[in-house]
Amino acid sequence: MAFFLVSLLPLPIFYALLRFGGSQPDLGPVVSGFLGIVLMGSLCIAIGIFTSATTTHQLVAYLLAALIITFFKQVGDAEPFEIPEFLRNIFGYLSMHNHLVGFIRGRIGADDVVYFLGTNVLFLFLATRVLEARRWA
Repeated sequence: MAFFLVSLLPLPIFYALLRFGGSQPDLGPVVSGFLGIVLMGSLCIAIGIFTSATTTHQLVAYLLAALIITFFKQVGDAEPFEIPEFLRNIFGYLSMHNHLVGFIRGRIGADDVVYFLGTNVLFLFLATRVLEARRWA
C-alpha cells in the first residue's frame, strides 16, 4: 500500500501545475477522485494479497487476482443481458466501477465508502483465514 501511495505522489503536482498554468480546476472532484483511486487501489491490493495467500505460485496468484478484479470491474455491465432486475441490482452494487464514478464526479457517498472498506476487510479477512488454515494444516 505504501508503494501504491508513493506512486500517486505526482498527482497533487499535476493539480498545482494546472493551477499555475492558469486553469481553475474544481478542488472537490479532484480530492474525491483521489480518495476514490486510493480506495479502489487498496481493494485491488487486498484482492492480490488474498490470491497470493491462496497459492504458492506467483503466476497463478496474479492470474487469479486479475480475474477477480476484472469480475468486480465488469460485473456492472450486465445491461445487455436478459437477467432479472434483482440480479441486475446485485451486479450493479458489486461493480467497482459504479462505486468509483461517484468519487470521480465529486460525490463521496457513504455507500461507496462502505463498499470499498467492506470489500477490503472481506478480502483481508479471507487472506488471514487462508494463512491460518495453512499454518494449522
